[in-house]
Amino acid sequence: MPDRAADGLPYGARAIALASESRLANQLWKAQLTVGAVQLALGKFSEARAQFEAAINTVELLRKNAAGGLRALQLLMTERPGPYYSLASLDIRDGRAFEALASVDRARARALTSLLSSSHAPSDRLSAPDRAEIGRAHV
Repeated sequence: MPDRAADGLPYGARAIALASESRLANQLWKAQLTVGAVQLALGKFSEARAQFEAAINTVELLRKNAAGGLRALQLLMTERPGPYYSLASLDIRDGRAFEALASVDRARARALTSLLSSSHAPSDRLSAPDRAEIGRAHV
């Protein structure tokens, strides 16, 4: 398996380069996530971590610059938790439980924020801790 996985690295690097050059962030995060998974399969954990973090940064950029209305924003985070969960699994492997929980919580908070921002439910019905979490997620 590692031999075949290594064969994919040049293609992944090319996909990242093309998506970056073309400013196709929606394709870029997918390529970064895939290259991270290949690096993980090869046992290159620091390289995998770097790719997962790059994919998260790209997803966050997409979230920040989302266009297409409230429904698009809502779907944006509910369909893109992969990099967050991949980073969490790597943190678990490294014995970094707190960091793993933080990654998963960040993904969930982003999805919840997107969902709540697209709904018409008044925020005064939320508990104080929930409102605080939503405030932190918008930062």
